[in-house]
Amino acid sequence: IYVPFVLDSFFLPTERMVRPDPGNVAVVSQSGGILVDNMVKFKEEGVGLSLGVSIGNKALIREIDLLRYLQEDPSTRVIVFYIEGFEEGEGRDFALAGSDSKKPVVVIKSGKTTAGTRAVLSHTASLAGDYQIFSTAMAQMGIVEAQNELELISFCESLSSYQTPIEATVGIISGSGGHGAMAVDVCSAHGFHVPRLNAEQQELIRKDLSESIRNIASLENPIDLTGSAVDEDFVCAARHISTIAEIGCVILLLLPYLPGITSDLGARLSNIYQEVGKPLIAYVPHVEKFRMLIEGFELNGVPVSHSIEAAVLMAEALKRRKSS
Repeated sequence: IYVPFVLDSFFLPTERMVRPDPGNVAVVSQSGGILVDNMVKFKEEGVGLSLGVSIGNKALIREIDLLRYLQEDPSTRVIVFYIEGFEEGEGRDFALAGSDSKKPVVVIKSGKTTAGTRAVLSHTASLAGDYQIFSTAMAQMGIVEAQNELELISFCESLSSYQTPIEATVGIISGSGGHGAMAVDVCSAHGFHVPRLNAEQQELIRKDLSESIRNIASLENPIDLTGSAVDEDFVCAARHISTIAEIGCVILLLLPYLPGITSDLGARLSNIYQEVGKPLIAYVPHVEKFRMLIEGFELNGVPVSHSIEAAVLMAEALKRRKSS
């Protein structure tokens, strides 16, 4: 069991263990090793924990017990489960309880293949069951299933910031046309629509841009502010696109090496979410020299991804939340 600054029963020395900071994500795992590994990754990505607990072969405590407890825990906003298998009837009860949860429930499962099922049986003596039935049931009940660790971390970071579901429409802002084009491809692969802004919407943005980019920026969506953009241009574009009703969320592709960008931009853009309420998701390369820019977002509750793929996965979590 790990509760930041309260309880740590791992008994692992500091030099061998990476412990996440306090946060609002609770992780329940059938594997202690998976839990510790995820704690390392959560620390790297700035995802804080309210609780981390390994239940092993579930001799005394099962997933549904902790699901019911965590639903009432004021420190927890997102509930995560690493699942190997259920006993007969146990999975049905878990799915029903998850569907009634007012907090997002995220699951990641092993034992998806024949070989994986055999490994699960030897690990915790769990019955992995038919994976397709499991996956379909989770989706029908509004439980968000992560297929891999990248999805798991992205989903947790996004849902720990935003609880409201979104429509499958995205606005994209960048200082690089190439990054915008890549983001559109990834969005399309995940079932998102990137709607073209009409002439009136584009003109509202254009008139507030810096004179140096006003006539060269592409504003159709994705919005390419070009490498000559300054902080105020990103703020202007984000504020305008955040007010468009058909846009579910805004993905900000920020390249800190653009000469007009400062470390204050993260905090300034975060203020737009506070004003408008439209979810913002940022992509910033995770390099130490960009830490101030990243913290400007994270300290104000805006999730930051380390890749375009991860940014879209953060939006995917909010889209799937719609069915819960």
